[in-house]
Amino acid sequence: MLQFIRYLPDSAILCHNSDRRKLESIPLLKGESFSFQFSNWKYCTGHFGNGSAGYVPCAKPITRGRQCSSCMTSDVLCYKCTGESCFMPGMAESCAKGEWSIYLAIIGDLPKVGVTSRERFGTRLLEQGADYGMELARVTGGLESRMAERVIAGLLGAKMVVSKKKKLDSLGAPLPLEKAQEIAAGAKEKLAAYFEPPKDSDLISFLSHYPQAMGDAELVEDLSLGGKFLGKKGTFLFFESNGGKYVSEMSSFEGRMIDIADGTDTSQADGTHMAIHRLHNMF
Repeated sequence: MLQFIRYLPDSAILCHNSDRRKLESIPLLKGESFSFQFSNWKYCTGHFGNGSAGYVPCAKPITRGRQCSSCMTSDVLCYKCTGESCFMPGMAESCAKGEWSIYLAIIGDLPKVGVTSRERFGTRLLEQGADYGMELARVTGGLESRMAERVIAGLLGAKMVVSKKKKLDSLGAPLPLEKAQEIAAGAKEKLAAYFEPPKDSDLISFLSHYPQAMGDAELVEDLSLGGKFLGKKGTFLFFESNGGKYVSEMSSFEGRMIDIADGTDTSQADGTHMAIHRLHNMF
């Protein structure tokens, strides 16, 4: 049996195969058909044991979220970091040596500030479905970067979290490049007295990664999804069926059992994206 764990940045779906006792990454290919049937009930997606490399399945019945209370407190907790104290003493040394990017993400007309490890900058922006993005500062040390994130968000008056509804509302209305550049230039100007931007800090457009003209796609929340895969934007999956365009928000299905059929390629499924799932729980 397969349990849906996460929708990955490369459009694959990460599942736990209980028969094989391992994680499997199953690709979705643009233009090809797929069929998903999700279960009515949700089950805990397990954890990664406080930063260890091994995945620990659970599958306890749950009614909301994606983890039971036990797995939630056993998992990597870095995403809860505020810069005030360390949740993960075992990872503190490597975290303190790492270089982190505080970034500006523009989603629709909303500027958002976030933080990620420097090497995941582009991946993190795609995970969030950002239309445009730019590095605002680079900081050494995880606690320091979280503190800088809060300070920068305050200086810019920008959000640190954008709701799923706001992201959905923005699907058909990305800002023109000129308007996004104005926001980016204004952010640099406001921060100039406090933070030195990276020398290669330029606004990047991510629009080419997403399906175009999807603003009229109809939101589908059914447990049965199927059609021709058109692409993704953040956690949104776009598909075409019977001449209509549809969009589904995939994080709402995390933890449900999934039956896959009709053209979805499972022949190359493997566990190579295990590390990506672990990083989703971090910055």
